[in-house]
Amino acid sequence: MAACIPSSKGVLAAAHVLVDPADPVVCKRDKNADVGTHMRPAKVCMKKSDWELSEKNTQNELRTLHDRASYNPGRDPSSNEPH
Repeated sequence: MAACIPSSKGVLAAAHVLVDPADPVVCKRDKNADVGTHMRPAKVCMKKSDWELSEKNTQNELRTLHDRASYNPGRDPSSNEPH
């Protein structure tokens, strides 16, 4: 089965690779990628497990940023006062 993979220059290329049916390659259009135009965003292809890991990492980063933004060392955690 052929799959899209990123080349060394960040350009997508087709390659013949063995694909695990339990972990298929999924291609998505990335509106935020540097490659492509506003009319046709770049296609990014990764294994399903890689997409899931990427999403998990993004959620963890957002959670960390949220926790840092709501951290207030001078606030008594037992009080009901707003942050």
